[in-house]
Amino acid sequence: MACALAKHWISHNRTVSIVTLSEPEHDFFSVPDNVIRKTLGLNTPSSSFAVSLIRNFQRIWRLRRVFRELKPAVAIGFIGPAAVLVVAAAIGTNIRTIAAERNDPSRQSFGKIWDVLCYFAYRYADRITVNSTGAHAALSKKFPPDQIMLAPNPIPPVTSGPTPQLAGPTILFVGRLHPQKGVDYLLRAFAALTAPDWHLLIVGEGTQLANLEAMSEELGIDAQITFTGAVQDPTPYYRSADIFVLPSRYEGTPNALMEAMCHGLPVVISDASSGPLDLVEESDAGIVTSTEDVHALMHALQRLINDSALRKRLGANAWEGMEKKRKQDKSYKLWDAALDFSR
Repeated sequence: MACALAKHWISHNRTVSIVTLSEPEHDFFSVPDNVIRKTLGLNTPSSSFAVSLIRNFQRIWRLRRVFRELKPAVAIGFIGPAAVLVVAAAIGTNIRTIAAERNDPSRQSFGKIWDVLCYFAYRYADRITVNSTGAHAALSKKFPPDQIMLAPNPIPPVTSGPTPQLAGPTILFVGRLHPQKGVDYLLRAFAALTAPDWHLLIVGEGTQLANLEAMSEELGIDAQITFTGAVQDPTPYYRSADIFVLPSRYEGTPNALMEAMCHGLPVVISDASSGPLDLVEESDAGIVTSTEDVHALMHALQRLINDSALRKRLGANAWEGMEKKRKQDKSYKLWDAALDFSR
């Protein structure tokens, strides 16, 4: 989203800088041309609380030097800890600050200390942006509602291109291999299916990869599962798969879900957060299951596997719903308003 916004503002003749902790060679998404790129460093794991504290003060100091050099009108911190650094570094300056909440703040925790710091950062930010109605409702209980702006993610484009030949009818997951995404209980649900010809394609990387691979072997389903690792462009898989599943324990508004729906895939999601629920329930695009309920997830997948007509109907609803949203999409205009470019 940061890269998409940078590209948008560059196209409108704005000067845009992106500041990261890690070096450019570690980028996953391509930074748009004409963006000023700065790196703070200090991205190695901390060995103790004291080391972590010192490094974060160093990050704030380095970010403050970047602010003095670039003299931005507005600085955005994407996700809680980054918002803490941005708001702290902007103290005593005339830089307007935005805390960009990208997840479900009622469920996500960065740890007790970071959660407290995030609270103060959000409190003193000039504006908080959220991408789901649930996040807006949760934060409105703690902060003035007029400080919070709902800026949904823009609707992804749909492009034509190659359609890879998969091993058979396929259930697709796209996302980070992190406990948040619920891939562990997805594997257990898949193992309980009566679907010997079906395959599970897991696109993404993360800290859980080795554990998930081991789990698939223990469950005896490793022959039916493919872990692709990181994929720069998962679009071809949306064109080839039959069902999309996102059983997250919490979410913001997941781009992968929107991409799958834009390509006409029927979806299965959890009821953890409002972002996915708003997308799916509004257009009747899929089946909603209880969070972490292996049996319910298995039953939903089995139902779609057994009923091709249902898959076709829900997939058509998904596509139509996203096309309707595309015509009404004001995401970039809302972000422009959040930054108040009229000043």
